[in-house]
Amino acid sequence: METNGGPTVRSHRFGAEVIAPFSYAATLQGFHGRNVGRTFSGYKLHCVLIERDTGISDPTQYCFEPDSSVLRYNRGYGWFQTVYNRIVPFQGLNLAQEVDVTDAGKPYLKLRVETIELISHVDDADFIAPPDAIGPLGDRVSGVSPVPINMSSLPQWPAWLRAQHFTVSVEIVIGRDGHVVSAHGVSGPPEGYKGCENAVRKWVFKPYLVLDKPVEVEQKVECSNN
Repeated sequence: METNGGPTVRSHRFGAEVIAPFSYAATLQGFHGRNVGRTFSGYKLHCVLIERDTGISDPTQYCFEPDSSVLRYNRGYGWFQTVYNRIVPFQGLNLAQEVDVTDAGKPYLKLRVETIELISHVDDADFIAPPDAIGPLGDRVSGVSPVPINMSSLPQWPAWLRAQHFTVSVEIVIGRDGHVVSAHGVSGPPEGYKGCENAVRKWVFKPYLVLDKPVEVEQKVECSNN
């Protein structure tokens, strides 16, 4: 396996985008799917866009081979995009031997599978952290995907902004109890920062655990007005 960058964050994306690409979609509430066709370098795929029932946008989408369940492209949580190539069948599954993940268009992780074979014996003890294992420095992590519990709070935009199309990006810190403890706008029209910040401060997430210990999470979220 070939990876680019730090092992902790890359291993998380490996799990989120490669091993369980539908894990984020399975947590969503108040969403619906919309079928569309997309063309990638002249190659047509059948795509499902995951859309909120409210006005807040979400970029999540999954693209499959036409008339097939073979996943070829995934835009996951945030702006991570994953492309699956060299698909081979293995024990009733379709496995990609080439997987490329980008973050906002920049290379993030590359996975190349050379050999696929059965494991003769699996020992659960091999996957248990040792007793002296410690959590991340400062008890705060980033680059992970906490599970949302309540994201129903919507931004209240200034009246003169409501007729415009725009997106506000906000950097947040999710506390150990899953509540947002801070929110600071970083991009988009500055006049819209307060509306997005006030809305996301009311969002609630499932506490994120590292070695069974809740930690704070740094994350960037977006509010869009369409």
